[in-house]
Formats: sequence, structure tokens, C-alpha cells
Amino acid sequence: MRFEDDAHQGAVVRLATPEDNAQLLEVFGDVPMRGELILTTERSPAFFALYDIQDVEALCTVYERDGEILAMGSFLIRPGFVRGQLCTVCYLGDLRVRSEGAGLISRFYGDVFTYIQSRWDVDHFYTGILASNAKALHALTRRSEKRQSQPQYDFFRGFDAAQIQFTRRPRTVAEMRHLKVRTATDADLPQIVAHLQQDHQQRPFGEDFGHGGFEHRLANWPGFSLEKTYLCFDEGVLCGLCTAWDAAPLKRYRVLAYRGKMKWVQMGYNLGAKVFRYPPLPAPGGVFKYLYLANLSVRSWPALLALVQRIYDDFISVAEELIERGITSPRHLGIMGGSNGGLLMGVMLNQRPDLWNAVVVQVPLLDMLRYHLLLAGASWVDEYGSPEVSGEREFLGKISPYHNFDPLKEYPVPFFVTSTKDDRVHPGHARKMARRFEEAALPFFYYENIDGGHSAAANQIERAKRIALEFTYLKNALF
Repeated sequence: MRFEDDAHQGAVVRLATPEDNAQLLEVFGDVPMRGELILTTERSPAFFALYDIQDVEALCTVYERDGEILAMGSFLIRPGFVRGQLCTVCYLGDLRVRSEGAGLISRFYGDVFTYIQSRWDVDHFYTGILASNAKALHALTRRSEKRQSQPQYDFFRGFDAAQIQFTRRPRTVAEMRHLKVRTATDADLPQIVAHLQQDHQQRPFGEDFGHGGFEHRLANWPGFSLEKTYLCFDEGVLCGLCTAWDAAPLKRYRVLAYRGKMKWVQMGYNLGAKVFRYPPLPAPGGVFKYLYLANLSVRSWPALLALVQRIYDDFISVAEELIERGITSPRHLGIMGGSNGGLLMGVMLNQRPDLWNAVVVQVPLLDMLRYHLLLAGASWVDEYGSPEVSGEREFLGKISPYHNFDPLKEYPVPFFVTSTKDDRVHPGHARKMARRFEEAALPFFYYENIDGGHSAAANQIERAKRIALEFTYLKNALF
């Protein structure tokens, strides 16, 4: 593949080779992923090492001008499932463009896609972008006269990245007592592959494990092993699995800056790190240290319910330990969370109102029996469960803050924060819960910004106002 750039003599779009390693590493490190968390990815010492371990067709394209690489993008082509149908899919990753390469995406993106589609008969292209990376979202989804030749992405669904931090001995909940977890052995390979194949076939985008994909990972991914693969059994039936995998030998994420709400996330997280002695988030310039839970697949609904309730139980346990250690008291303890964290705040408000004196409930999910009918809610059914399915509806009814509100219960005075133009979580969730408090003649605070989407702020001035309101509320309630 090779395309000449008529606007610049000697400039070309071509396939990268191992001889480009030094420049690729430099571009990768110099052009970060931007959002509220600014990250750069490191692949040293060998950029192509991550491709070499794959069992799929992998290629990297570069735009080169006068011997200098100004832009790059990677394409991984493999068989996969799209809504249950096996087809050929292509994942776009590693898209980096230096400032000198402005406009290259609109000029050459379509040519590269056309080449890949015709060469490998690709049915679907997809990629993943940080939700707060507005620049990247704009570049790939914007439509204009100048971008007629550029393929346009459409939003498919949102995903959450979650971190699990083990800080104390886990408590056994009733729903988990019949579940057994152990490490995998060679004898488990057939049922591991069958489980992954069936699970991925039901995903919106899933991998094809029917042709040796898992076995290839065992043989080629450094540190990937059966000894680090954990299987969960429900009455002897495999209902979930995951593999703990450290990708640091191949790639690492270095933090360049925390912005917006991520500044507060880092501060709060690192405060907890000092108290409970777990590793803090890295300072700017530091590297994230983590394990991937690769091949994570949970089929058993009771197991998933137990894990969801476990989140709430662990949150309560942290509060109880802070109080038991004499670090604070319910009078001086406040909590704050948004979106899915807003659901957590609503559950905490209902399940243990005695533990907190202030609860900031930001852009929350609170009506869990109708969430799937509002805005992007339908795309979260795989995560929360469906209110249309009787067993799942029963569980959702137990945790739904709106449906578990008790007008006779003694609640702390909450602060509900939402946005009229939130296009992900409908403001009706917060409005309805505030109405519950109003009907019960219980005190509460409520702030609805008419702009700003899911962040409840359209600009830095509005963001500063919202944060000032939240921390004024917390100061007045807790001190």
C-alpha cells in the first residue's frame, strides 16, 4: 500500500516497517490521548512487539514527509461477532497525528479504509475513544464538506473502565456462598474456549475463539497462563472466568496530567491510599501499574448480582472502618459520585443513611426499573440487567433508589446535581428522586444546569460554579 501526497512532493502514506521503530515510538510518546486524564502510551523497546504476539492480521500505516513520520494508525483485522453474526472486523488503534499533520485524517483516511476493506473484505470497522477526549471524537464523527472522503464513525455504545482495589479481607455475601473459584488446568481448556465462544457470540462486538485464539494467547502472550486464569463454578457449572495479565513488558500508560474531575478523583483516591495502605495513583510523569482482567466473562446472573452487591458492601465496609478506627464519624463523613457513581450514592442513601451526613448525587441513575427506556439506558442492559426479565427486575427493584425511598426513614440532607441537556443519563432520574423528598417534606438541595451534557457544565466557568456549590454544601454539612 502506498499513496502519494500531491500537496507535498515526496510525501507518502505507506505501511510501516521495523526500520521505523524509533520514529514510531517517538510519535507514540509525543502525541498523548487527551481528556480529563491525559495519557501517553509507551511501547519501548519494540513498537511491533504487541503486533507480533497477535493471531490476527496487524498492520500500521504512516504518513511520511521528508523522512519524518507525522501521523500513524494501526489496523487489526480478524474474524469476530457483530450482534451474533460471524464476519470480518477491523479495529483501528494507535491513531496519532502530530500538529504538523493537521488535516491528514480528512485527506487520506478514506483511501486507507478502502484499501483494507477491499484487500481483506472487511465488514465492520470500529474503535474506542475516551469519552472526555472531545478532540478525537470530533475528528472521527464530524461531517463537513471538507471531509467527504473521510469515513465517519457513529456512536455504538458506551463502556466503563473499572479498577478493583483489594484493601481488606472480602466479606462473604449470601448469593456467593454456593460459588466456587479455582485456577484453571489443561483439562479445563475445552470448556474455557466453549464458554468464551458462546459469551462473545452474544456481545455487540465479540471475538471468535473457535479457532485457537485462547490457546494462541497461552503460547505467545508473555505472562499469560492457566495458573493466572480463574474459573468460577455455580453448582459445578462454569459461570465465569478471567485471566490476570500484566501487559507492562509490551505497553505502559504514563500519566501526563489530571484535569477536571480527575483532579478530585486523584486527591480522594490517594487520601484513601494513605489510610488503607494501598498504592496511590501516580503523580504526573508516573506510570500506571495494573493487571488486565483479560477474557473477563460472567454468564451466571446470580454471580453477577453478588458482584454488584459486593460493590455496595465494600463501600459500606470502608466507611465502617473509617469510623471504627476513629478517623472520622458519621457526623463528619460525606460521599460524592456521578453517573454510575450517582447510582452508588443513591443506594448508599437508602441502604445506610446512618453512615453519612452529606451525599452529593451527581447526574445519577436512580430509577432502575425505567432506566432502559431513557436516552442511552438501553445500551447498559448487559451491565445492569433488564427490567423486562422477571429475575433481573427483582434484583433491580431491590437496589433502585427511587423505588426504595422510605418517607419515614431519617435521611441525611442530599444534594442532587443534574443537567437539562445530559444526553446519556436523563435528568428525570434526579428530578423524580428530589420529588420524593419534597413530597415527604424532607430537606434536600437540587441544582440543574441547563447546559453541559453529562458533565453538568458546558465550560470552565460553569464547572467551577458546580464544584463550588458541591464543596460549599459539603463544608456546611460536615464542619
